[in-house]
Amino acid sequence: MSDSRPPVAIGHVRLHCKDLEAGKRFYVALGMRPCDSVSVPGVYYVLELRGGTHLLLVQSPDEMMEILDPTFDLMVDDIGAFRDHLEAHHIACTEVTLHQLIGHRRFFVTDPDGRRIAIHSSHTEGRSV
Repeated sequence: MSDSRPPVAIGHVRLHCKDLEAGKRFYVALGMRPCDSVSVPGVYYVLELRGGTHLLLVQSPDEMMEILDPTFDLMVDDIGAFRDHLEAHHIACTEVTLHQLIGHRRFFVTDPDGRRIAIHSSHTEGRSV
């Protein structure tokens, strides 16, 4: 990895909303860019921030909170090379799989406190971020 930037970025941050439409209007007014092609109105909205981070506004019942993935994940430009890098440094990784719902390739690592962290392929698709 010859790039001097850190190899990881926050990929997604998830917020649960009581009113998805009001949440979308608020965060768009703050300057976030709607990603309507991957949003599902009434279920979730995807908004993009500078740097390519996606804010996921989700409506789900409180009892679901314990079984959902962490409220953030990481993204990298080259998921295969990054996974190889981690394994070379003795960090256990799951296999890379395609997350059908969001269209990202991803794998998981577990931190020393037992938290499962998702590492996703970049979603910027060459767009300026």
